[in-house]
Amino acid sequence: MGLNFLKKAQLLGKTDDELMGLIAEGHSKAFETLFDRYSGKVLGYAKIMLGSVEKGEEASQDIWVKVVKQAPHYQKEGYFNAWVMTMIRNHCLNIIRKDKRIFFHEDVEVLMESEAVAPFEEDIFNKKDIIQVSKLMELLPEKQRIALTILVTEEPSYEELAEQMGASVGAVKSMIHRARKTLHAQMKTEAV
Repeated sequence: MGLNFLKKAQLLGKTDDELMGLIAEGHSKAFETLFDRYSGKVLGYAKIMLGSVEKGEEASQDIWVKVVKQAPHYQKEGYFNAWVMTMIRNHCLNIIRKDKRIFFHEDVEVLMESEAVAPFEEDIFNKKDIIQVSKLMELLPEKQRIALTILVTEEPSYEELAEQMGASVGAVKSMIHRARKTLHAQMKTEAV
């Protein structure tokens, strides 16, 4: 028992890159340690992207299988967090595309940049607990939820976000604007 505790403590002190190296060598305890660090974040992101706990859990499991399979090829550059979050985002977008439930239209006018409330997302996450925010985001239309989730978690430019989503910059700006407006209204309603 003391030896297992010591080994676990040693693993907790390892960097993500070191743990990935151990996972590549077949160390299951290294995987458990990395899983403990990131499983909540991966699952939460997947649930928001897919709008369902069940689908989020399934996508999260798929990602952890991919992490193990990719461990021997993982480039140890200190960016595990970004790597795994990009992997889950892409996986979720592929699921949505396969479900053929996401469509982007370019028939909306580009909204004025000045209308966008830049610190709005920060305000949401500072004032509300993450479970409440997740529930509010689940009420958003799918493409708005996805666009806002990627924008908040990865902070890409509108051009990068448009490319990731296969939409025009104008359509993405419109989605973000509508998502912010809807969330703001929902928050006001809940506060009353």
